[in-house]
Formats: sequence, structure tokens, C-alpha cells
Amino acid sequence: MTTYVTSRRVALIAAGGLFAALALSGAAQAITDNIFRYTTPKNGYFTIHVMAMTPDSTAATNDYLIDSGGHLSTGANNLCFVTGVNLPNGATMTRLAVWYTSGAASDPVVNLVRETLANGVTNVITIPNTFDDSGTRTLSNTAIPNNALAKVNNGQYAYGFSICPGSDTTFHGARITYTYNNAGD
Repeated sequence: MTTYVTSRRVALIAAGGLFAALALSGAAQAITDNIFRYTTPKNGYFTIHVMAMTPDSTAATNDYLIDSGGHLSTGANNLCFVTGVNLPNGATMTRLAVWYTSGAASDPVVNLVRETLANGVTNVITIPNTFDDSGTRTLSNTAIPNNALAKVNNGQYAYGFSICPGSDTTFHGARITYTYNNAGD
């Protein structure tokens, strides 16, 4: 019986020592802390596939093609497609990359926006340069100015992306690069 009690005490002491070591080392901070902060900012990426796009009008619903191969195209100008953008609260947007193919007949118009939830006011975060008539797959990689519009605040704003491809333009996808300092919303 003495061996059983001694083994049990040793096990309890070992477990207590492990918990004390974790608490003193700071390794258990994420378990008890409600915000886990990184010492250096991390990069994150929010990608927009063509299958996430929705026509923004009745006219656009009548003349477009979205395929699983990464192509969104339309046969007419002034038809636009939109999607929501969901980034971590507190992140800072740094770049908007847009892949497209465009001929001489039209150029795509792209917007990254935020809408104030309280009053519906919309602000344009960036409009990338998408003027290319080469007919080849092109990347527009635009820096987002580091200002108040770039900082994500999900409590006050909703965010969105739109593209109006034009009659001879194909949209292939987009990516928003952002930095963040904590492990979640």
C-alpha cells in the first residue's frame, strides 16, 4: 500500500510542477488571455475566386459566364460583379492584386470599398490601374495607402470588391494582402 500512495504522490507532484512551469514560462498565456498578440506583424491573404462573384444588376444576370476554370466574362460593357470581403478585425490592407485579360475594346473597372454600417456611406479604398489592351493574362498589383481606410474595423464597416470587366475582358481572380498582429477576430 505504501508503494501505491508514493506513486500517486509522485504523479501529483509531477503534474503540479508541469502546470507551474507552463504558468511561469508564459506558454499558457494563450489559454487564459483573450487576445494573443504576435511580436512582429504577420502577412495574410484573402483571395477572390471568380465563383465568389455575383451580378450587381438584372442586366448583368442576362449576359455573363463564370466557369470553374477561373474565368468571368461578359458580352457587354457596364455589367458589374461584386462580392463581400471578410478580413480579420484590426488587420491593415497593404496590396490589391487583380488578374485579368483585356483587349482593345474595353478595360475593367475595379473597386475595393468599405461601407459605414451606421449610415451607408461608401468609401473607395483603392481603384487599381487596369489599362492593358494586350489580350494576355495581366496582373495589376496595387499598393493600398497606409491610411485610415486601410485599417479593418468590422465593428463599424462592411467591405466589398467589385469588377466591371467590359465586353472583351476576362476576370481571373484577385487577392488582398494584409498584415495582422493578433491571432483572430
